[in-house]
Amino acid sequence: MPALIRRYDNRNGPIITKKTEVLPLTYLNLIHLSRGEEYQAAVDGFETVYVVLSGRCDVEVNGGSFLNIGSGETKSHWRIFHILGHNAAGRTGNLLVSELYCDEGCWSGYPPHKHDEARGSQETAFQETYHNRFRSETGFGA
Repeated sequence: MPALIRRYDNRNGPIITKKTEVLPLTYLNLIHLSRGEEYQAAVDGFETVYVVLSGRCDVEVNGGSFLNIGSGETKSHWRIFHILGHNAAGRTGNLLVSELYCDEGCWSGYPPHKHDEARGSQETAFQETYHNRFRSETGFGA
């Protein structure tokens, strides 16, 4: 049975790590920074992607720089933005990262599916983590 981790102030500390028995191959952290604040991390043993959910920032990784990165806004009914996915073939092992935007009343996981066993072309086995953000007065997760 999947575990639900309710929102809490993680104080920029990891939420899911190797020590979290539910998803041993996954590391998840939500980092909240104010303008001018810096964050440094070494996440040994994990493929890593940083997704900027709001604002813009500069990222330095192993001597490389990515400047002024941030998330884009959309007004569509249903749109998936593959941050790392099919276009990362050969550059990542187990990491698939997408950002999904849904308008009120739209389903985010359609058609219904799962990923807990390998069944040829019908289903791929991998660990899934969802980070949902929605307006509490109109949204819910099922």
